[in-house]
Amino acid sequence: PLMIDPQAQGLGWIKSREAKNSIKVTQLNDKRFRNHLEDSMAFGTPLMIQNVETEIDPVLDPVLNKEIQRKGRNLIIQLADKECEYSETFSFFMCSKLANPHYSPEIFAQMTVINFTVTMGGLEQQLLSRVVQMERPELEEQKQKLTEEVNHNKKVLKGLEDDLLYRLANSTGNLLDDVELIEVLQMSKSTAVEVNEKLTIAVDTDIRINTAREEYRPAARRGALLYFLVVDMAAINNMYMVSLQQFLELHDYSVNNSEKAPIAAKRIVNIIDYMTNYVTRYMHRGLFERHKKIWTLLLTMKIEQVADRLSAAYVGNLLKGGGALDAKSEKPAPGSWIPETVWLNVLALSRTVQMLRDLPDNFERYNEQWRAWYDHDAPETQPFPDYNERLDKFEQMLLVRAIREDRALLAVDTYISHTIGLDYLIVKPLDLAALHDEASCYVPMITLLSTGSDPTGKIQDLCRKRKNNVLSISMGQGQEPAARKLLDQGIAEGIWVLLQNCHLGLSFMGECQEWVAALPKLEETAPGSVAPTFRLWITAEPHPEFPVGLLQLTIKFTNEAPAGIMAGGKKT
Repeated sequence: PLMIDPQAQGLGWIKSREAKNSIKVTQLNDKRFRNHLEDSMAFGTPLMIQNVETEIDPVLDPVLNKEIQRKGRNLIIQLADKECEYSETFSFFMCSKLANPHYSPEIFAQMTVINFTVTMGGLEQQLLSRVVQMERPELEEQKQKLTEEVNHNKKVLKGLEDDLLYRLANSTGNLLDDVELIEVLQMSKSTAVEVNEKLTIAVDTDIRINTAREEYRPAARRGALLYFLVVDMAAINNMYMVSLQQFLELHDYSVNNSEKAPIAAKRIVNIIDYMTNYVTRYMHRGLFERHKKIWTLLLTMKIEQVADRLSAAYVGNLLKGGGALDAKSEKPAPGSWIPETVWLNVLALSRTVQMLRDLPDNFERYNEQWRAWYDHDAPETQPFPDYNERLDKFEQMLLVRAIREDRALLAVDTYISHTIGLDYLIVKPLDLAALHDEASCYVPMITLLSTGSDPTGKIQDLCRKRKNNVLSISMGQGQEPAARKLLDQGIAEGIWVLLQNCHLGLSFMGECQEWVAALPKLEETAPGSVAPTFRLWITAEPHPEFPVGLLQLTIKFTNEAPAGIMAGGKKT
């Protein structure tokens, strides 16, 4: 099968399931890939190819098409110009981290494509188990034990049924004279009664445990909301990719570090508030300035939508306005001062918000007041003619967006601060020292470059303060050998390595991904091989082909000048 597995859920499950069969995990760009493939086919052991892109190496076509031939007593398969032994016990898995890959019809014909992408409901259940395990471990232990007991008892019942049916089918003569069958029947009946009693008790116990666990569902729901918002940001820029494992670390840190409380309801509120703020700070650090407000607005709207306080129609109007309307088929604006796009926005808004259904007529009735509001330098600070007390903050924001789109972001600020708090609008300055401490010798840091935002000087200054050395190289054609030497020197001597402009060396970034992923195993097999003071810094401009796996192994940050008065004040 080919697994679409952006969160590595399927990869982890297959590795665990096939561990007893000595599964081998490799990649298409691994130097020893052909050797791994030939060995697995010959010995009949499972092979997993991870980090598959949209194109599959043609060398695999004979395997995928099962072009197996018999030669004497052996099975063989032709790979290019080489005959390779093939075992019938060989199993083959491929795994892609791409969230929305576009595979050709030929690939779908060759393989079974399975989507392992986690769903909102599925993740909510995972996070519920996780938070309950951390807060009420005895409950999660009871739940697990109960699940095992129920499964065992159901197997016992199934076994009794199968045994009884087998004996009935194979019994000869009069059933009433078969003493052994009657004894088995009586024993099965008494055992079935006992097992059913246990299952009934289990149902009651399960209800009691689930009632206690459900208290923590709001925290799990908020966690799932935050994760899928993180996923949505990667659609804006692929460099914003965050793995599920990284998010789970943020989730667990939030639960462990949020304020304790004796009352469960208060404790849950503390977890939700801390997690929302902590994930926002984490994301803000790795977003370009122009996207930070988008994160905060989406977060606010998602929270309101989950709470059923905001409709999808309102969100649609915010995004589209009157763009779908045709001016020729609508009644004209009641004044020459009203631009066509503004009037279409007004019409669309009146058909979306019940409280504003008479907005077009209101423009005619209060034409001068609306013109004065429209001409004001800061209309978002002024009361709306005839509507001010009747609209909530989101509806007010829609009205500003419809009539004075140039002032919409200021109305967005008002909506956000009123709904989730002013603190979410304050972007904290980059703390490079804290970023260094959060990373490790196994977790690199990537800075996303934009014009005038090269952090090299800051990294070098921090390195001097930490009494270390930094070795740097600007990537480009032919720089790979020098970069490999720097990386090997870095882990051996515990110094920092700075790979600059890595968007110009994407092929090496794929190799770097494997190298970083292998560091923990290297240290495990040869303790002392990876110096704890080693740090890998990477600078790169956004690139659509930047390796997803490397993005999911790193901490990302930007180094742009902060936008806005509050951010600038914080910076100084």
